Amino acid sequence: MRTRLLVVVVILALAALLAAPALASTSTPTYNRAVDKVFAGGYPKTIETYLNSLGTSPLGFRLAGTAADDEAARYLAMKFAASGLSDVALEPVPVDEWDVQGAWVRVNGRTMVGSQFAGVPGTDGPVSGEIVYVGNGTRQDFDKAGDVTGKLVLIDTSLENWWLNLPGAQATARGAIGVVMTYGPDSAPWYEPMTSLGANDGEYDRSWLPIVYISRADGAWLKQQIAAYEPPEGRSVAPAGLPATMRSDVDVTMHGMGGGEGYNVVARIPGYDPNAPAILVASHHDAHFRAGLDDTGAVAAQMAMARAFKLSGYRPRGDVIFLSTTAEEFGYTDSWYDWCIGAWWAITQTHKDWPGKLGAVVNLELMARKGGPLSIRTNSHLIGWVKQQATAATKSGRLPWGYTWKNPQTTWQDGWTFNTAGVPSFVLSAGGKSYDDIYHTDFENQALVSWPYLAKITKFVGSLVKKLNVGLLPYDPAAQARHLAAAVEGDDPAGSGVDQAAVTSFREALHEFLVAATAYKVQKPDIPVAQRRTVNRNLMSLQVNWSHATSGLDIWDYEAYPYQQALWDAQTLDGAVAALTAATPDPDKALAALGAVGLTWNGLYFDYDVYLQDLTRHAPDYPLLTWAGQVQEAPHLDVMKQVDAVQASGADYVKIAGELAAMRDSNLTLVGDRLSAMTKALQNMTLQLQNITVEPT
Repeated sequence: MRTRLLVVVVILALAALLAAPALASTSTPTYNRAVDKVFAGGYPKTIETYLNSLGTSPLGFRLAGTAADDEAARYLAMKFAASGLSDVALEPVPVDEWDVQGAWVRVNGRTMVGSQFAGVPGTDGPVSGEIVYVGNGTRQDFDKAGDVTGKLVLIDTSLENWWLNLPGAQATARGAIGVVMTYGPDSAPWYEPMTSLGANDGEYDRSWLPIVYISRADGAWLKQQIAAYEPPEGRSVAPAGLPATMRSDVDVTMHGMGGGEGYNVVARIPGYDPNAPAILVASHHDAHFRAGLDDTGAVAAQMAMARAFKLSGYRPRGDVIFLSTTAEEFGYTDSWYDWCIGAWWAITQTHKDWPGKLGAVVNLELMARKGGPLSIRTNSHLIGWVKQQATAATKSGRLPWGYTWKNPQTTWQDGWTFNTAGVPSFVLSAGGKSYDDIYHTDFENQALVSWPYLAKITKFVGSLVKKLNVGLLPYDPAAQARHLAAAVEGDDPAGSGVDQAAVTSFREALHEFLVAATAYKVQKPDIPVAQRRTVNRNLMSLQVNWSHATSGLDIWDYEAYPYQQALWDAQTLDGAVAALTAATPDPDKALAALGAVGLTWNGLYFDYDVYLQDLTRHAPDYPLLTWAGQVQEAPHLDVMKQVDAVQASGADYVKIAGELAAMRDSNLTLVGDRLSAMTKALQNMTLQLQNITVEPT
């Protein structure tokens, strides 16, 4: 490792020395003209082509820490240095290196090429046995199929209902020896094209079975072969499966065990004011297959932007930092939260000082498909400003297909972990119509990139960076307060049994914060230039405090306020209690309510031990909680005992209702506690807003 890094340092130094002559010009172009020059010369396309030439499998793949991913990081670092950026560095990130090298399934003399999921173990050579079709791979499907001990199983993906880890764990629990997955009736919109292969992070455990994915067309053929198969005469064991062989070659290096390391790439255009907010432009260089859009197209745009900034002689007020992360797609096995690892590591470990110093993160994803509107995902404090900029760009033709927006962000990209750490972020993508059909398939390739459109987006993003880099940061704390107030009103905690005093205090504190935020918004245009540095510093501090106080997750990993999932579960439990204690108990209504508590949905379809293991990986003390550990999660309630009891003959509904009521009351207490904590935070933040132009002591 040390030798390799030394070579990289030497290369970067040489690239930096050569950069000035390479970029010299008799006249300095504007940024937009520099972008045109960079694209006309084929620079971003060259970068994309080279990155997509790398791979550990015939299908491609640059997964974190592998030779292909490391080479991508070194290449980008060299390009940053050659463009004249400062402080170019490779920053180590501990990861589980998942070096996928190819997979196949062979039946009746036909060899079907397969793809592999990150975090799922390989086969250690060919694995042969009878193959049995078990539908979606649920408990009910396996019960119907019968004994599959020592057999291979064919399972349909159902990724809109549950992730592939659950049927994989279920097959392991039932004694199978390997899993072949393919497209099924409930697969849409995932891996839609007939001959496409799919790949994702597995959210898997090494103790579970290997999985090979085959295309929709091959899967349909294999199902026909299984259905038509007649076992040899005299065969009595059921199910009698069709003979098959599968193989998945994977070389694994675990983090913390003598290896397991990928690299984030960081570079900087220094600002002339060291106290001004820095702006971060991010993308990720790891990829499934030879991805054209996700995220190689975004990396190409990021690199083009950096080069155009330098060609145009741009001197920012605050630093403009470029970060290309590893392990956005996958970083760890034995973990549910196995994605966005490079960004999480950067903001929580390598650069703990960034919150309070970074004014914003512009995170680039899925760039750029012709005809695809620019998709914007951010939170209430930035959405108004970003929409304003996108509207103007649409009218001017810089965004020829307009834009769409959603609020809040999702956890499916790097921006969320930055935002939760207190650095406001927004995510831009342009995947186009029906992108989900080809997402993470071999059909998502470089041919989809529209270079003229990517150039337009590069100009637009550059303009955002420039505007963020001057004047007052465009945060809107009043919009944040209104969003939180609307959520609380809709959730009705007081009407659900939460302590009235806690709810009242919270509402009063939120109102005072809104008053102060509105007052700031009114005075903002009149804040003197001399005070803007102080105001920006206070605004960034405010955002760190806001994020720490208000960031949370719901049970499905979507952004929520810290009290919400606990309250929603309490309300649902209350519905079940009411159904069981009614004059005429309604067990069906109670079961419907219980099915909506926490992750009970998964418990209804998989063996209890499989479900329980899944819950364990969400627990606050789980060692690989990664970015979920940035927030206070809600309790992951287990009501499967009560579900079974309601369905049992002679059920004691009163006893079951009492157990559920105890869970409800515990959650209501937690909601009150979290509202009280948010109340204190809001009171402190209100003081910050009221004194926002005062120089801190």
